[in-house]
Amino acid sequence: MQKNNPRLNISYLWKWITLLSVGGVLLFTGACDFQSPADFKMPTWFVDIKFPLVQQRYGLGEMIDSSLIFPHGKQGMQLVFEDTLPPRSIDPNYLTVNVNVDTGVTETVQSTDLSTVRVDTALNFVIPLGDSLLTTTGIVHFPDNSDRVVDSTVWNPIARAFVIPAEMQDIEIPLPVDADQLPDFVTSVEGFIIKADVTGDSSAFQTTVKNNGLPTDITDVKIYFSTGTVSSPDTLARHVKSTVATNESYIATTSLGDSTLLEAIRISLALKIAQTTAASVTIPAGDSVQINLRIGFTITGFDTAVVQLAETPLPVSLPPMRFMEEGDSSGVKIYQGTFTNSNSFLKNKIKVLNLQSTFPFDLGFYMNFRNFVSADGQDSVKIDTVLNSNVGVVNSTFDIDGYKFANPVSPDSALTEMVIDVNPVIHAGQAFIPLDGSDLGTLSMSISVNTLEFETLDALIITTFPSSQQNIEGMPQGFEGMAFSDVRIEFEIMNTIRLPVQLDIEMVGVTQMADTVRVRVLSAIDTSGIAIYDSAKTLIQLSREGTKTYYYNLPTDSIPSDSVLTGAGEQTIVDLLSANPVSLFVNAQAGITGRGTITTEGFIKFKYRMVAPFEVIMEPMTFISVNETPLQEMDYDTRNTIRSSLYRAELITTVTNHIPVGGEIAIHLSNNTFFPLDTTVEMLRVFRDSMVVQRGWDPTDSLYVVTNCAALNPALDSLQVGSLQLNNLYIFQVMVDYSDCIDGVVYLVKHHAGAVVDTVISYVDTLVKVLLPDPLSLYSDTTTVGYPGAVAEPGMTSYSSVIDTNRIFLITDYGDHYTAPRFHLNGSPWNADMTARQPVYLSVTDYIDIRSSLVFRISSTGMLETSPDEIVILYPNGGETLNTSEEHVIRWKTFGKISTVDLHVATGGDPAESDWLEIATQVVNVDSFLWTPIVTSGINTIMLNPDSVRLRVSDANSAVEDISGWYFSLTSGGRQSGRQSGGSAWLRDKKIGRPLR
Repeated sequence: MQKNNPRLNISYLWKWITLLSVGGVLLFTGACDFQSPADFKMPTWFVDIKFPLVQQRYGLGEMIDSSLIFPHGKQGMQLVFEDTLPPRSIDPNYLTVNVNVDTGVTETVQSTDLSTVRVDTALNFVIPLGDSLLTTTGIVHFPDNSDRVVDSTVWNPIARAFVIPAEMQDIEIPLPVDADQLPDFVTSVEGFIIKADVTGDSSAFQTTVKNNGLPTDITDVKIYFSTGTVSSPDTLARHVKSTVATNESYIATTSLGDSTLLEAIRISLALKIAQTTAASVTIPAGDSVQINLRIGFTITGFDTAVVQLAETPLPVSLPPMRFMEEGDSSGVKIYQGTFTNSNSFLKNKIKVLNLQSTFPFDLGFYMNFRNFVSADGQDSVKIDTVLNSNVGVVNSTFDIDGYKFANPVSPDSALTEMVIDVNPVIHAGQAFIPLDGSDLGTLSMSISVNTLEFETLDALIITTFPSSQQNIEGMPQGFEGMAFSDVRIEFEIMNTIRLPVQLDIEMVGVTQMADTVRVRVLSAIDTSGIAIYDSAKTLIQLSREGTKTYYYNLPTDSIPSDSVLTGAGEQTIVDLLSANPVSLFVNAQAGITGRGTITTEGFIKFKYRMVAPFEVIMEPMTFISVNETPLQEMDYDTRNTIRSSLYRAELITTVTNHIPVGGEIAIHLSNNTFFPLDTTVEMLRVFRDSMVVQRGWDPTDSLYVVTNCAALNPALDSLQVGSLQLNNLYIFQVMVDYSDCIDGVVYLVKHHAGAVVDTVISYVDTLVKVLLPDPLSLYSDTTTVGYPGAVAEPGMTSYSSVIDTNRIFLITDYGDHYTAPRFHLNGSPWNADMTARQPVYLSVTDYIDIRSSLVFRISSTGMLETSPDEIVILYPNGGETLNTSEEHVIRWKTFGKISTVDLHVATGGDPAESDWLEIATQVVNVDSFLWTPIVTSGINTIMLNPDSVRLRVSDANSAVEDISGWYFSLTSGGRQSGRQSGGSAWLRDKKIGRPLR
């Protein structure tokens, strides 16, 4: 690749101009009156500086950059992939199947937690004997304010007739919990056992009977607390009292801990009122003449439920016991076989170990390995037993030497795993279930199956060939829409295995965007002869018509005995190659598809070769070459001379097109190697995807463009684009000062998910667009010189355009610059009736040659001036956040003769000279300085406004200086670096003088 060198030493240029002036060949303007020396005026001279911009021939091989392109004829070329895969035989180890299963099975059922359920029930009754009585002195109301005498003839009938109200007799209360809270296999609840008393917070039955002003005793008090049925109650508490005197109380408590509540709770009550033998009774003043009764019980939790169980299967999840790993395309699928008599403790053993149930009920356990049957058909690998918490661990080892292996479901179907029936069943009956939320119990076991060694084996054996990969690197971005019109790939297979074999080939093309195109070949391979090593030859050919398989009687035959066409209408090899893959994978595996004696001596081997002549049908396409052209940084003196003395700039471009289609070429300029094909949302997403693959970008990153400098102003807090509110923008990765921004230039912005600051990562500017001329002629079908459809005579065009000053500023700015051409091809020509495009041929001689140069015409008025010294701050330049206690590298770049520098820092919008705080002075200029902000004198003053900090780097011996392009921040915490806005806008150009701006 040609390197461009724009460096020009002005001092030597001036000497050259002086010499030319002696010979009188310079171009100048102005008056030249030599009659009076006082009237003499220095003429203005103009000198042209030619700056090579793009001097590149883009040959087709360079645009595609593939090592798989080979000559085809004299001028043509073709894409060729070929490989030979090593032979594969049936491994004798296939008669030994390594199941290698050693798995544990655990099934657990959790109980209901009712241990903290609390029940507090209190029944309060008032039994009045009436609110008035008829006494010898008349009707008396109670309570009264004075003593009253009641004649016995009045009181005794009342006491004798006393009956407890019906609502207080045999009070029934439902249980506080029900069966719905218990596991599904519980059909009914016979009772709940109350948690035993442990602390003072106990379960108990309490009663209180108070004689509240009755003039005689309460007698024969009986209060029962029972559960169960009426006909067969279970009394848990009996509170009995013979007498309760006037204005006295009877209080009784019975603990209910460890008691069992059955179907319901029942409270029975009985008591009487005594008669008097005296002539009268006296009712003191204030007495109510009533019975106060309180009945209550407290339950602080339940310990166990007494339940009835239904016969219920207990689900068990048994891991599959495979002969091959799930998803593995290589391995063995077994139909049937007979095991050897290995007499080995390591082979043909099935072990069920540590089988145990800790459930509080009987569990019927049935397990049957249905594939294994003894030679006489009498025995099988089976366990049928009853487990419970009282039964110990069960261990069973089954020796299957000499057993037969079969598919119990379908003898004609192959198996990849064992068929095992597992059926644990909960037995019906009564059980006691804990209610503390713990595990009711666990069914556990381990199953061990290691090596199964067969004497005979009927199986489908899969053997996988190593994957073959072909890389097609460096395809240009957007190079799509080109269909190969004639692609063929052939697979030649030799088979000496005396069984029918099926070959499964998958070709996978992976595009630059990681998309895949798949073409699959599923073809039967011819079976070899009777004698071992007799070879059968099969040829599989893929083309745009589909897949055609040719069978040959002998490996040496050139004419097939039979052929089969498959895959018509599906994706073909033409579709795969036309998808512009960057990698091509060939994956192949072969499997026995028929029954017979397995031989381990034979083999399968094959090779393939794909040939694709570059005869293509091209749709209109737009793409960018993979080769960016770096532009060497312009010499400082030359840059300043051009900027201060430029009279005119002109871009001269010559294009020679030696490819069979025309179009357009745009030459792009950037400060980086990022050249998206387009700036639409879709194409920016495509470019992002390519960067994920090529440069490891985060897949969640996104890109957008900004072309308005007002939107890049660092004084903005955010950016509004249409209806979207975007993040703050960090611009100083692309420009050292906001004044460097140029309206209309495309600035590429990268957004990272979750970030609060987006970064401008590059600019892309179009320098010039030129027509890509059609070739003057193509070779015809009757040609005897070149390939039909190839270029016979190229097209050529030249183009000259004036470059505006903004573009000159970008080209002459310091730093890296790159150019890349963007090609738009119009597509191959249409046929005569405009119904289809005609094929064209891309040859090894095809190229697009671009010769583009910038011509700067500068005037002598500025050439005599010495380039000023310059300082440009690189970091921190605005938007960063610096921790005051950490060491940071201040970076700048100087031009000219600056030997020592001073560094200062200030805050605020427009600081006076006295506001600048010294960081260091008389620092030897090495373009960097290590700075820990906290050691700077006066840093506390800066921290009063820490988000509006500016840096100044100045020449210690002159007034040349630079100030950071925008505010940065100082923090004593751990904030991430990001763009900060604060203070008033302070936008100024760098102190270097830019007349072009």
